[in-house]
This record gives sequence, structure tokens and C-alpha cells, in this order.
Amino acid sequence: SNASELVVDGRVAGRSNIYYCTNVIARIVFKSNSIAVSYKNLNLFNLKMSTKCVICDKNVSLATKGKIHCNDCDGIFHGDCLNLTQEDIDHLIGEKAIWRCGDCQTIRRKSLCVDTSSKMAGSEEILSYLREMREESKTQMEKLESDLGKSVEGCHEQIAELLKITEEQSKLLREYDKKFEVLRQENVNLKEKVKSQEEKIDELEQYSRVNCVEINGIPESKNEDVLNIVKSVGTALEINVSDGDVDACHRLGTKQEGRIRGIIVKFVRRATKEEFLRKRKIKRNLNTSDIGSTNYPADVVYINESLSPVRRKVLAAARSVKRDHGYKFVWVKNGKIFLRKNEGDKVIVLTNLEQVAMLNGK
Repeated sequence: SNASELVVDGRVAGRSNIYYCTNVIARIVFKSNSIAVSYKNLNLFNLKMSTKCVICDKNVSLATKGKIHCNDCDGIFHGDCLNLTQEDIDHLIGEKAIWRCGDCQTIRRKSLCVDTSSKMAGSEEILSYLREMREESKTQMEKLESDLGKSVEGCHEQIAELLKITEEQSKLLREYDKKFEVLRQENVNLKEKVKSQEEKIDELEQYSRVNCVEINGIPESKNEDVLNIVKSVGTALEINVSDGDVDACHRLGTKQEGRIRGIIVKFVRRATKEEFLRKRKIKRNLNTSDIGSTNYPADVVYINESLSPVRRKVLAAARSVKRDHGYKFVWVKNGKIFLRKNEGDKVIVLTNLEQVAMLNGK
């Protein structure tokens, strides 16, 4: 009705057509994007009824050059009415550019303002939510810092207590280390003393055998006279042995089936012992037949120095070294064990098993 009134009053001279009235109505009642869309639809309806220039209200035929259409309202405009040259219009058409009339540009700007306002309103809500989240996060962080501070303080107290306990334990360990070192040194000293005493005992035991020899290889017989056997051995070696030359003689150890026990002889004088050993070296083939033992096979009779139990073990170990490491000579003299690898080499005197172990390690 407003459009009719505007047209009847003739307030706009020369523009009484329905198209113009529609534009005026749209600009007056425009409130939102929905009205703008309705406006466009109405324009399209009206344009089908008119082919006149929107500005000059003159007819525009299809053959007319220098005309241009609005992309939104589809209105027709003379290029001259818009101060556009034919070159400008051809450029817009060639580039397929979007051209809008002044009214449509105004409507579009208002539409964009409405969209922007909606976006701004949405942004304010987001900012408000973010502020709330920040405040909540700040509160949680403060609580977390407080709890963490208490936990750290508790940890510090526990660490301090542990350090105190550790220091006390370290102090005890240092004291124990000192005591252990004292005991270790005492043990070393005791071992050295024991070793020294054992060596002295061995020396004394060996010295007690300084006049002794051991005879091996003579079979045992029932009710035998060991002294007569010793005299027979002396006779075989061309040594006159009297009862006064022998301090004591007997078989060694306990009698066992299948084992011939040796005879130990302790002479009164060392010279007699040395004579026995010297003559045995001369008569290397001494056997049981030489001493009148005809009831048994002619087995070899051995005569050696009597050794203490410790030196007996050293001699056995030295013989193993001789066999395993290519030594040629092992012998005993005056209760000592000697070892030599080759003729002319240095002579090694063995007094304990540690020396033999070192030789085995080479």
C-alpha cells in the first residue's frame, strides 16, 4: 500500500514504474537478510515485466550496446548512466567479474554488517567462556601448586631423615672398616706366624731325620728281623754295619695287603748314613737277590734320604713338574729338594708347595 501511495503522489518524477517503487519499499522496510532475499525475488519478478534502464527509465533492447546487468537484482543499466565506457563493460564481461548496482551494494554492506554483528556476538560468548576457563584453570593451578608445595616439603623432611640415617650408617661402616682392617692385618700376621712356625717345625722334623735313610723294595716276611735286613743291605753295599751303628729301624706305616712297606733306619752317626747313600749311587743295580732274599723276584732296592711329610709332598709335586714341564733333573740332598731343567741351567731349590705352584703356572 505504501508503494501505491508513493506512486500516486508522484513524489519521484519520471519514475512511476513498479520497479522503482519496489526498490524504495525494500530500502524502507529492510531489517534483515530474509527481507533482502525477498527483495531480490521481487526484483526478478518485476524485471521480467520491464526492460528499461533503472536509472534513466528508457527502454533497453537486446541489441543495445553498452548495457550491463546487476548480478544481484538483475536490473539493466546503460553504461553512460553509470559513467562506464564500452571498454570497461567488455572488460567486466570478459573477466566474468561480479558487478552490483549501488542499491544492491548498500544492501550487501548492511547484510555483511548483520553477519559481522552475529559473529561478534558469538566471539563475545567464546571470550566469556575462555575467561571462565582461565579463571578455573588459575584456581586449579593455585591448588595444585599448594598441594605440590606441601608434598615437596614432606619429601624434603623425609630426605633429611634418610640423610641422617645414611650418615649414621656411614659412620658405623667406617668404624667397621677400621675394625675389619685391624682384624685383617692381625689375620695376615697370624698366618705369617703360623707359616713361620710350620717352617720351623718342618726344619726340626727334618733335622731329626738327618741320620735317617729309607729303604724300599724289600718284601716283608713273617717274624722278620729288620736289623738283619739292614746289615744285609750294608753287606751288599760293602759297608760293615754293626748293632752299635743303628739307633733304630722298623717298617713304616700299617701293614696292608699287596703293599710293601719301606724300612726307616736311623744311624747313630751321620757319616754312616752318607756312606749308605754314596755306595747306593755306585751300585745302581742293587736288588733283593743281593741281600739274600731268594724267595722273591729280584726287584730293585731303593735307598733315599728320609723326608718330613711336608718335604715328601714337595718332592712328589716336583716330580710332577719334571714330567709335565720338561725338567730333566730332580734330586734330594741333605733334606732339600733340587730341580733343574737342563744340564748347566740354574738349580732351583724347592722348600714349599707355593714355589711348585708357581712353576706349574709358567
